[in-house]
Amino acid sequence: MTALATKETDFARAPLEPLLTVEDLEGLLGVSKRTILRLRKQGLIPEPLQIGGSHRWRHAAIVAALDAIENGCGQEAHEDEKLLAGV
Repeated sequence: MTALATKETDFARAPLEPLLTVEDLEGLLGVSKRTILRLRKQGLIPEPLQIGGSHRWRHAAIVAALDAIENGCGQEAHEDEKLLAGV
């Protein structure tokens, strides 16, 4: 078997990453579709993949976007979050 054939076989066996719908994001983030659209327009979450007429997000891309949002927040933002949460 050639190296190319081995790579093709490995790729075919690789697990697929889950793709999230807008409804999945609503539940995961606890926000409305409108807020998801706003986050997209602000560039805080990535644009979705378009598969046919459907929009899907890679789970890893959403996790990375949330990490970037969290790491980009200053101390004031964290204090505001605590106030809103009643901590």
